[in-house]
Amino acid sequence: MLTRFVNLQGTQKAREKQDGDLVIDMAFSSEEPYERWWGIEVLDHSEKSIRLDRLNDGAAVLFNHNPDDLRGAHVPGSVRIDSDRVLRGKVRATSATQTGRDTIALIESGVLSKASIGYQINKVIEQTT
Repeated sequence: MLTRFVNLQGTQKAREKQDGDLVIDMAFSSEEPYERWWGIEVLDHSEKSIRLDRLNDGAAVLFNHNPDDLRGAHVPGSVRIDSDRVLRGKVRATSATQTGRDTIALIESGVLSKASIGYQINKVIEQTT
């Protein structure tokens, strides 16, 4: 699995509270080039290239990619590829647990300001410049 980092600082205006949970509208990935040890990676964001089913079915939001550290979920049906070819959607940080409430407090205070998005590459097309 590979990861990319997402900045949460620009999401202040896209936050809402629902039943104590924090819902954040955020961008997960884009076609912005990303330097890897083997070269420059560009993720294709065409509709045929990204599988949205798991995310739109409420996939878990984990802390540090740890499957034993659930912090929330993707809001079902909210994940989409926008016309600017950016993957966006909503995540819900839960207030149902103390760990979730701590996560919400860290986000709201600005201490937790970045998220890491994990993804799997199923097909590679190599290009040279």
